[in-house]
Amino acid sequence: NTIDMIDRFQDRGSPFFIWHNFWGPHGPYYAPAEFIEPYRNVGIPPWPNYEWPSRAIPGPHHTKIHPDTERLTWDDWATAIRYYYAFTTLIDSQIGRIMAHLEAVGALSNTIVIFTSDHGETIGSHGGLMDKGWHHFEETHRIPFIVRFPDGSHAGGVRRPFVSTTDIYPTILEMAGTDWDADTVHGRSLLPLISDPEIPWRETVGTEFGGVNSLSMTQRTLRYEDLKYGYNCCCEDELYDLAMDPHETRNLIHHPGYRDAAADMRSRLVSWMEETGDPARRMFTWGRDYY
Repeated sequence: NTIDMIDRFQDRGSPFFIWHNFWGPHGPYYAPAEFIEPYRNVGIPPWPNYEWPSRAIPGPHHTKIHPDTERLTWDDWATAIRYYYAFTTLIDSQIGRIMAHLEAVGALSNTIVIFTSDHGETIGSHGGLMDKGWHHFEETHRIPFIVRFPDGSHAGGVRRPFVSTTDIYPTILEMAGTDWDADTVHGRSLLPLISDPEIPWRETVGTEFGGVNSLSMTQRTLRYEDLKYGYNCCCEDELYDLAMDPHETRNLIHHPGYRDAAADMRSRLVSWMEETGDPARRMFTWGRDYY
C-alpha cells in the first residue's frame, strides 16, 4: 500500500512520486458503520434541480435516469447521499493517515501533495440522474483541485480561472524540474497561476465524453465565462447561462436572445477541437446552425 511505498522510497534517499487512487466514492457507497452513523439522521435538502423533468426533455441524459425515478422519493435519494458522504469521509480519513505518516517519517516537510478527481456524481440531481457521463452538467464536470506546498505558501488561496485535468501532467513535471513537449501536451503547468492569480490564463476549458469504451456517444463541453456549450452528436446541442441559471435547468440553444452567444460558443468549441486535434471536429462543424 501507499504507506509501505513511502517507507521503501524513503530508504532509497531519492525523490519519489506516488499516485494514490481511491476507488470511491463510486456507487455502491460502502463505508464502515463508524462513518455512516454521523450522517444517519442528518437532514438532506433536495437538490435545486431535483424536480427537473428529465423524462420530458430529450437528450442523451436519458441513459442515466434511474429506471425507478418515478417511484423513488427524495427520502430515498437522501439515504443514498448519506452513504455517499460517509464514503467520502472514509476517504478523507485515509488521506489523513497518509499525511500523518509522511509527517512521522519526516517527509511531509519536502512533499508536494495534489488532490483532485476524475469526475463528480449526480445522485438524483437533474430529475433522478445517477452515476456520471451522458450529460454536460456541473454535478460531474466541476471537481476539486487542491495543491499543498510543504512551506505552506499559498495556503487557503483560491484561483478562479479554468483548470483542466490535462494540467496535472505538466504541473507535476515542472515541479520535478523536468521538461515536456508543449506541442503534444494539451495542458499547461499551473505553477504560474498559483504564483500569480492575476496572470493571463485560458479563456475556455473543454471536456470530452466518449460513451462506454469510446462507443455509443460523442460529447464535448466548453465553458467560457458563465456560458456552457454542450455538443451532442446524437441530437440537438445545449447552451446554459450559469449566471442566471446556475443549476442548468433551461437549455437556451433555441432562445432568440442567445443566438449570437450560441454562435460564438460554437466558434470557440471548433477552435478548441482544432487546437487539440479532436477527431470529432468535422462531425461537429457539419450542419450545426439552429437559426
